[in-house]
Amino acid sequence: KSRLIELGADAAVFHLPLVLVIGTAAEPSRLAFLVEVVCRRTAVGWRIAALLTTTACTPTIHGWGGASVTGSTVYTVGANQKVLALNPTARQRGDAFPGEGEWQYPTEADRKVGTSFTAPVAVNGTVYASIYQLGGNTGSPGAVVALDQGNGAQKWRFDLPSTAAHLIGPPVVVGNAVYIGAADYYVYSLNANTGATNWQFRTGNKVWAGITVDDSGTAYIASLDHKLYAVDTANGTEKWRFETGGAIATAPPTCSGPRPRSVSRKKYAVNATPVLP
Repeated sequence: KSRLIELGADAAVFHLPLVLVIGTAAEPSRLAFLVEVVCRRTAVGWRIAALLTTTACTPTIHGWGGASVTGSTVYTVGANQKVLALNPTARQRGDAFPGEGEWQYPTEADRKVGTSFTAPVAVNGTVYASIYQLGGNTGSPGAVVALDQGNGAQKWRFDLPSTAAHLIGPPVVVGNAVYIGAADYYVYSLNANTGATNWQFRTGNKVWAGITVDDSGTAYIASLDHKLYAVDTANGTEKWRFETGGAIATAPPTCSGPRPRSVSRKKYAVNATPVLP
């Protein structure tokens, strides 16, 4: 359904699903569109700051997470809403799936893990996948699944505590922790081996971007509430926050990487060490 999502007093997102019907009345073809219009208030009124669109061949969009490569295996979440491990050599030969080193999760033909908008990541023998909506079912929460890298068997699954807690950003694995931001305004730190919650940190709005962790033990969180947060990875306590003047939907900065851009159209370089009063 169409809906307007307020991101504060000066920014909003208009969510507009559309279906284009082409062809003949006897044999119509339907192409589904999802349009996200990011708007911001300026001195001369509201203006469009960004226009995001995607399409699908059915009325349901099954995600656009892309793929990741670890060693000689490609990992993705397919349109069939399953986590896939693919052998490029077997795919090039056109072998029957699953070929050597390949698997899918769930294995049952009639089961789905759900949609995903980011590629799975493989770290230390485990594949972690961020699921937007578990099972692809309306009303289900998002989830993080951890799978055995060799055979796709489930090691653990962390279900978000609220049906509004969908996942857009990727799982970020650093050391023995998995960091994930959710649409319920929270960032979760999970034990990478068990999925148990280490801590959770609440922002003022949805967290769409991945979390960045530096060598000093600080997690940087970009939120749609216009703020960049620095949080202690040991216990989830806030170190500092910075107001950017617009919703941040991209990954936080790294020391050598690009600066995050907010809807305020400004880029910021922020001193990672807080200045105490």
